[in-house]
Amino acid sequence: EMTWFAIGASGDHYGATRVATEVSTPIVVENPWPRFVAPGDTFISPLAIDNRTKRDLQVLPALSVTGPLELAFDVPPEGLRLPAGERVTISVSARATGPGPVTIKTRVVPAGDGDGDGIGTSVVTGVMTVRPVTAFRRDAVAERVPVGERFEFTPPTGFFPGTAASRVWLRTSPQVELVPAIAALVDYPHGCVEQTSSRLFALAVALDPEVGFVDGEARFEAVRQMARAGISRLDRMRNRDGGLGYWPGSESSVWGSTHALEALTAIGAEGVEVPAEFTSGVREYLRGALATEGKNAPNVNTRTRILRLLADDPNPPRGRIARWTERAEHLDLGGRVDLAEAWRRLGEPDRARELIAGDLAAVPLATAVEDRITSPLSQRARLLSLLTELNPTDPRLLSLRTQIADARVNGRWRNTYENACAIVALAHAGEDEHSGFTATVTVDGVETPFSEAIPFSASLGDPSSLVVTSQGQGSYSAVISTEGMSAEIPAPFSRGLEISRTWSTPDGEPIQPDDPLAVGDLVVVTVTIRTPRSPRTVRNIAIVDALPGGLEPENPRLMTSASSVLGGSSNADQLEFLDDRVLIFTSASRELRTYRYALRASTVGRFAVPPLEASSMYDPDLGAQTEGSSLEITP
Repeated sequence: EMTWFAIGASGDHYGATRVATEVSTPIVVENPWPRFVAPGDTFISPLAIDNRTKRDLQVLPALSVTGPLELAFDVPPEGLRLPAGERVTISVSARATGPGPVTIKTRVVPAGDGDGDGIGTSVVTGVMTVRPVTAFRRDAVAERVPVGERFEFTPPTGFFPGTAASRVWLRTSPQVELVPAIAALVDYPHGCVEQTSSRLFALAVALDPEVGFVDGEARFEAVRQMARAGISRLDRMRNRDGGLGYWPGSESSVWGSTHALEALTAIGAEGVEVPAEFTSGVREYLRGALATEGKNAPNVNTRTRILRLLADDPNPPRGRIARWTERAEHLDLGGRVDLAEAWRRLGEPDRARELIAGDLAAVPLATAVEDRITSPLSQRARLLSLLTELNPTDPRLLSLRTQIADARVNGRWRNTYENACAIVALAHAGEDEHSGFTATVTVDGVETPFSEAIPFSASLGDPSSLVVTSQGQGSYSAVISTEGMSAEIPAPFSRGLEISRTWSTPDGEPIQPDDPLAVGDLVVVTVTIRTPRSPRTVRNIAIVDALPGGLEPENPRLMTSASSVLGGSSNADQLEFLDDRVLIFTSASRELRTYRYALRASTVGRFAVPPLEASSMYDPDLGAQTEGSSLEITP
């Protein structure tokens, strides 16, 4: 109903009136669909048709589908009778036949000739996603191929049918071998301060014209847009003290703030605008952290990283840099490299070279994931970056490049931080090899020329094959990345972590896997995690509870009936409720940690329940996975 108001005034005379007008279509259609299901799920969607007129109507509903979904419903040939002012509901049966996006268009038209005396067609459109309950998988091949050697590629097996897609790059430059690691960073599903900052480093390398990863203004702008999104996310982690929390809303992290400032500086150098007050606020916070003493003071190697960044200030802390240089024996390799970089930025490269001169085998290599993130590989990568700047002919460069490149598994390194450090180092330390050769690339019988002057890239179908034959001198890099959903769920496993997931009613009664639910039921999920053997606390654990179709998360930030049954949960570093999953970022120890949240049954049907997964974001050797199951929801 719309209300119209009219007001008039003239001198001491005035008046007002209002008129109500009903605004409505004669036929209102509601056809809700679940936001996601899995291949093989079967379910029922109610199609409700309201007759808003004052007379009986006869209508014909019709549904059309784009995507992997089969529909069935029963309507008499003459159509449905809609009594005046009433609603009629029919059931639409659906079955997901494969993965992919789905669009359902529901049309309700008046039966018989004409348009039903002025009553037009009503149309509603629904969208949903059919996604397998298996995990996302990315396989990569990155290798240097001698000219004259036949190179063949056949896409790997083990992907869910219809989900695998391959992309191939052939270049003479070895930097192209970084593409799988860059893609892994850009597509990484989580986003703490380290992961968001590391993604910005990858985007900065992609934008660097000397590296040449991106061509064409449209692609440059797409990468810039991703960088702007990263800057915006970092801004949401900013606190009043100028520092950045590890997650939005958490207290400021000194190391996280240093990593973010360095990433913002790198992406700003590639022409992406970074607010000056943002970086100046972070610098001010780091100055305060550097002056902090006692138990709250940053560790010595984090201090040197701060000094590295503040060396660019108009009034750099030269005295502190000199004092720590005298105490360099207390630093690990990462701290020593940061201190040397500070001297380089101060315009004293000789003092920088002194800190990293000769054989550094006696300098300790640290691994840490608590007050800072570091590893032997990341420290070697940062050393490689510095040596490339100080002395491009340093004899240690080749050995470092080889060590770092050989540490890749499946085209990338062990975690997001190692990926960022290695990408930056190798992107600027690689040596282009000028090769005189000609080659032919054959994809499914179609031949395309390839040479140093004519690079090759293409998408491969599923299935598809590729063969490269070449003649001449030199070598080239071949990179092929295949991504999709795994065909099968791995058997349950536990590697250093133990996890469990149980369901119960709000009254605490257990819900067994074969117990049916009813639409509207509230399900309390209890997730537990611990480390069965490790005496130390393992930080930066990601728990992923991918939801079955037919259930939707109840956000505890909203005051609902779920709020009173979720007591007793442990504190998580970050808890995120997405459309199709719940994410818990936390630590694990021998003491059992428990997390609770609520789901609501929303759709009638039978659905596959994905397994619960947990993994360390910085140590891929730690992980666990439960069994999957199935779920029935009744009306």
